[in-house]
Amino acid sequence: MRQNRSTSGVASLLVTLLLGGIIVEMSLIGMLLITKTQNANSGIRQSQDTLSAAQSGLDDGILTVIRNKNGPYGDKNFTVGVATVEVGFCKNAYSKNSDCDTPAVGIYEVSAVASTGLKRRKMAAQLRVDAITGLVVVESIKEVVF
Repeated sequence: MRQNRSTSGVASLLVTLLLGGIIVEMSLIGMLLITKTQNANSGIRQSQDTLSAAQSGLDDGILTVIRNKNGPYGDKNFTVGVATVEVGFCKNAYSKNSDCDTPAVGIYEVSAVASTGLKRRKMAAQLRVDAITGLVVVESIKEVVF
């Protein structure tokens, strides 16, 4: 009888250790998956915040052109939340291959680049300004991939 008790104790110990090891591994895998998901969601949120900051900069640039149609326009830098925004202007020109490389009378281009950490997003708008009436028409707004 003594041999049965000691043998069954060893078997119980091995089964307990094996099940404990499996439970610990499953817990570690679960923690790893949760961490990866949180990091991915954080990157998406940061990208969306950066795009919103670029849109804010673009709106500010369009309002600047509406208020002062004849310029001069200097580049603007400001902060929206944790994002830094750079707003640039092209008067009587627009960007085709590089900044302000294509002349066009009455066309203004406003661009805003926002950066948050490693994320950067750029938005650009083309405006048509009537020299006589001063009417400003937004012809296009787009996100520029760079």
